[in-house]
Order: sequence, then structure tokens, then C-alpha cells
Amino acid sequence: MRFIKQPASEGVAALGNRLQQELSAGKRVLWFFSGGSNIPLTAQVMNGLAAELTAKLVIMPIDERYGDPGHADSNVQQLLDAGFDVKQGKLIPVLDGNPAEEAAKHFAENLEQCLSESDIAIGQLGMGTDGHVSGILPHTSAVTANGMAHYYHGTDGHERITTTLPMLRRLDTIWLFAYGDNKRQQLLDLRDKALPLDDQPAQVLKEMSDATVYNDQIE
Repeated sequence: MRFIKQPASEGVAALGNRLQQELSAGKRVLWFFSGGSNIPLTAQVMNGLAAELTAKLVIMPIDERYGDPGHADSNVQQLLDAGFDVKQGKLIPVLDGNPAEEAAKHFAENLEQCLSESDIAIGQLGMGTDGHVSGILPHTSAVTANGMAHYYHGTDGHERITTTLPMLRRLDTIWLFAYGDNKRQQLLDLRDKALPLDDQPAQVLKEMSDATVYNDQIE
């Protein structure tokens, strides 16, 4: 796991270059995006990709807040509202109008299929001030969930459908973007401590062979 202290614009450029490299090589690329402060960064990365390179690009949210498709707190809807242009790629949402448990089941099926059909799976993550990644909040059932996706009532008041830690371990590379003074302690803990996943789910990045943390706090 590498920590790179650079502006978010540098991380956006680096991730864009990696996507362009893989797509230019003719690979089928599966790109997972996160919500929150990652939304505008995802739109910027996509804006930098030439449309003709995106035909083999599949984009999926790494997690979602449950509700009707298009609701205001939806990560997919917020991405589209930020001006995300799918171009020739394929954006696969989580919310499909079904009850939460069924939507989570469909999400898990889509995850399995898309992973099996891709040549490389790239995860773009954020990290909360509580140390969560994806929709895996600390001290919740999401930390110990098996399978590909999990539905639960988060401690933040949202109903969540999230990828699981076993699913994150199947990604080929992870790019974590964590900016702001309120992330400093979590970044230090991630770098310097071996905390239980239940306390800091972001510790899963230490298990990855290729994980990069772009931030404005530490190196």
C-alpha cells in the first residue's frame, strides 16, 4: 500500500492514465466508483477519457443508498447530476425498483458476472471519517458479511446495499482518495496501526497487492 501526498487533481490524472492504458490495450475494464467527495473526481476522470476508448468500459457503484431509482441520495444519481458522461461505456446501477433484499441479490449477481467478464477490475474508493470504505461501516453486519453484496440498516441512518470485504479482495487494484483535515487520524491509523477490520474497515487495503492512497495529509 502506497501513500501519495498530492492534490486530488494528480490522483485524478493518474487514475485516468491507468484507465486509458488498460483500455488502449483492448482490455475489458470494470471500474467501481464511490460516493461522497469521490463523485466529482469520478466525473473528471471520465471526462478525460476519449469516447472511442470506452466501448469496453463497465462502470458500477461500489455501494449504494437504498431507495427508489434516481432518489437524491443515490450515488448513481449524484454522479449523473455531476455531469458524468457514460460515452460508449456501460453504467450498471444497483437500484432497480425492487425491494432492498432483491436489489442486493441482483447486485451480487451483476458483480459476479461483471468480474468474470472483465480483464481488470479497478476500485476507486473513498474513506469516511470513521474509517469505512465502500458502504462497510465499522461495527456493523457489513464487516462480517459473506458473498458479494450485503443489505443492512447503517448506523448513519441510511439503508445500504454494499459490496463486501470478500468482494473488495477480488479487485486487481484500488485507488483510495481521502482529502480533508478530518481524515488525518484515520489515515495515520491506516498507515501506522494494525486495527481490526471491525474498527477500521479500510485496513482491508493492506491485504491488496496494489493499493494507492492519494491524500493531502501524510506520505
